[in-house]
Amino acid sequence: MNAVVDMIHQLEWARKQLYDLKELETEDESVTKAIDELDKKLIAVEESLHEMKQTGRGQDALRWPSRLVFKLSHLANGIGTADFAPTTQQIAVHEMFRRQIAELKRRLDQTFATDFATFNAMLREKSLPILVRKTN
Repeated sequence: MNAVVDMIHQLEWARKQLYDLKELETEDESVTKAIDELDKKLIAVEESLHEMKQTGRGQDALRWPSRLVFKLSHLANGIGTADFAPTTQQIAVHEMFRRQIAELKRRLDQTFATDFATFNAMLREKSLPILVRKTN
């Protein structure tokens, strides 16, 4: 759960910086376009981690599919409230989630290593402030 939350924080931090930069730099269309493109790539990873369309109202769980953070929470709740050791099925689901988390972490790291770095290089060329990756 902590690994997923850390990834969400990194993504939210990066996207906040993008939005702040977009407000600061509105005249250069190439920068605005690059901001939008990078934001879409970051959202593509973030949407796999948690449901971004939630409104906070009672029917969200019925309207939108459960994402990884909700599924992890559900599994942890089931294991944490039992009087017995985790079942074979719970262990198998946990291992499946571990593989999904590793793949999403790989995608996140790749996005920061390539797209994020390329974006920062463009910002340097234009003498604009670069984005900083949040580390834990």
